[in-house]
This record gives sequence, C-alpha cells and structure tokens, in this order.
Amino acid sequence: DRPFVFLHHEKCAGSSVRRHVVRAAADRNLGFFVPCYDGGGVYREDERCYAFDLANATTLNGGDPATLAAVAGHFQWGVWNEMPSTLLDPPPCLTITRHPVDRAISFFYERVYQREDVGGSRVNDWALADFEWLLGAFRGSAFSMYRDEGLCDQVCKNLLGRATHRGRTEAEVTALGDVATPRPLDARLAVERLETCVVGLQEDWPAAVRAAGHWFPWLGLVDDVRANVGYTDAETRETLRPDLRAALERCNACDLAVYEAAVRRARVQSVFLDGLS
Repeated sequence: DRPFVFLHHEKCAGSSVRRHVVRAAADRNLGFFVPCYDGGGVYREDERCYAFDLANATTLNGGDPATLAAVAGHFQWGVWNEMPSTLLDPPPCLTITRHPVDRAISFFYERVYQREDVGGSRVNDWALADFEWLLGAFRGSAFSMYRDEGLCDQVCKNLLGRATHRGRTEAEVTALGDVATPRPLDARLAVERLETCVVGLQEDWPAAVRAAGHWFPWLGLVDDVRANVGYTDAETRETLRPDLRAALERCNACDLAVYEAAVRRARVQSVFLDGLS
C-alpha cells in the first residue's frame, strides 16, 4: 500500500540499485519512477536523467505519482509527499552512503578534474588556499549549465531537504534568494532521518546487499558489478595530503556525523541478521 523509496546520494554506489528497482517493478507491473529509465524499463541517457523530484513522473516514464510503487533517484527527503499513497512519513526507504572524504574525491574526478577551466590537476597538486576556494565555490553538475551541491555535506543536504542548487541554472539559484543562502545544517535531524531507513555502506557492499535482501526481498539486489566506479587512479583517504583531508573534513562536518551514524546502524542491522541465522 505504500511506495518504496531509494535515496541515491551522488557517488555512493546507487546506479545498480536503481537498475534493480526498475527491473523488480516492471516485472510486477508496478508503477515506478527512476530517472534515466522509460516506462518500459529501458535505460535512456537523455533529459530523463535530469530529474530530482517527481515533476517528470508520467505514465511514459513508468507511472504518475498516484500510481507509483517505487521511486529511486537523486531525491531529497520528502520527495514522497507528492505521492498520495504515503499516509505515513517516511515510506519504507533504503539508502547507501560512504565516507565523505571518499565521496568528495570521487566527485572531484568526475566533475572537476575533467573541466577545462579548473580541471587538469590531481587533488594532491592543489594549493590549500585554492582547494578551500573550490570547496566553497564549486557547484558544477555533470551537465555544465546546471548547478549541484558540490563537495561538502551533500548527504546532509539531501536528508534535510536543503539541496537548493541541484538541477537549477545559476539564474534560478540566484532567484531563490535567501532560500539558497548557506546556513548551519542540523546534523541531529539528518541522523534521525537516516535512521528511519535501511542503510548500506559502499565500503561494505556485501552487507548492504544482505540488508536490502532481508528487508526488501522483492528487490532482488545481487552483489553484481557496480556501474560508474569513477577514476581508478584517484587518491584515497590514506594518500590524500593531510591538509586537504582536514579541509574536506571541516566542510563535511554534518556528513561525517551522518556517516558515523550509518556505520552504527549498519552494524546493528548485521547483528540482527546474524541472530536470524
């Protein structure tokens, strides 16, 4: 009676989950909305990919909001409010996260490194002052005319409904005025919301698959090859220059709190599942 929601945080191993959501829903003749997929469950790398709410949810794209049984994408908390069947808040949800420093490095190589204006240098080659400027100023998306949430606290912004840049042009962000003005993020509330979902960690993918398989067995998630794995020669938390890592940790304070909570929750899930075997 209530839809399933997968909150896909960018650079947090969600592409294969989205594929399984589409397949499971289509096999059961259920309405679904997963950006990049059409109503027949076929992947289309076109304007369908650029959807961050349910405004484009139509029968041609899987189902309109009144008929949706499953949604998965780069959505903010509360996206389900557009579905009449959500009588309780939130609906059953799954989310996967990773250490914020690792996520930021992956984001850098996908969004920054390949650009002509600020790209071309590896993370460890950046001067600290220039890198701190990048952390505060860079909002480039995979589609350069649009904005995104950048390298800092992206997971928290999703969980708090504060992703005000994603999917908007620079002019549209400016028109938001105070709504888009940076202000402190409520880590306590973000953690509270995270803990209403089944949680997976990218660093422990088999455990994430196990948890999803128990609570959402219809999903049929398997430990297959993950898509969009990123730049394979990137720095890691261990090889990143200490001053740059410290800068990333400062600007991801909220995401670090959420990640620590995710680690605890994943551990509790595993203990529970161990007790069933």
